[in-house]
Amino acid sequence: MPDRNKAMLSRHPTVLGGLLLSVGLILSSITLGVVLYKSRQTPRYVCVKGLSEREVGANVAVWPIKFRTVADDLEFLQKNIEKQRSIITKFLTKQGFSKEEISYGAPTIRDRETSAYREASKFRYMAEADIKVRSNKVLTVENALQKAEELVAKGIALEETWGNRPQFLFTKLNEIKPAMIQEATVSARKAAEQFAEDSGSQVGSIRNATQGFFSIEDTYIPTKKHVRVVTTVQYFLVDD
Repeated sequence: MPDRNKAMLSRHPTVLGGLLLSVGLILSSITLGVVLYKSRQTPRYVCVKGLSEREVGANVAVWPIKFRTVADDLEFLQKNIEKQRSIITKFLTKQGFSKEEISYGAPTIRDRETSAYREASKFRYMAEADIKVRSNKVLTVENALQKAEELVAKGIALEETWGNRPQFLFTKLNEIKPAMIQEATVSARKAAEQFAEDSGSQVGSIRNATQGFFSIEDTYIPTKKHVRVVTTVQYFLVDD
């Protein structure tokens, strides 16, 4: 450095301090700008779905047995109801059902003479009654259904409608929920990893996750059910 400049700096020490301060401010501004730029970048993430499906066996069967009988007086009508109930109960007991699995509904009686629609019939009264079987012996119910013709042969006029058809239910969803949710989450993670690999990045932490509703649907086999759940997961993507 020329002597003249040295002399100037020695006479003016504040000049050197000012230069250093300016350089420091410039470097700090650059660093702050980089940090602000990075913080304002929109985080990248991928939204994927995971699926879990299972076929399970029904564990509860409900079989409503509805029957009709007619008579010209109420006393005889009641005797007919009791007789048919007894025949059906003996049939069900023979198939292997306990008394605790059998319940009886109150009969519905119609007087044709007081009906708004007068029906041609030689009997004045008609009664509809039902017996319901609810059991976890699903196969026993299935087998008994195949033998229901025995009741018809004994004079029981069975009636089946949409509202009283046999039902096979699966009520143990809570037992398989945790495993199915885990399976769906693993499925979603695999989809995210494949996407990340294709885009040259890596899967980071979970940004958001939503568990879908479990659905239980009938299959072509009445005693089999199809259980399904879909989870939606968002993962952050990070550069390699």
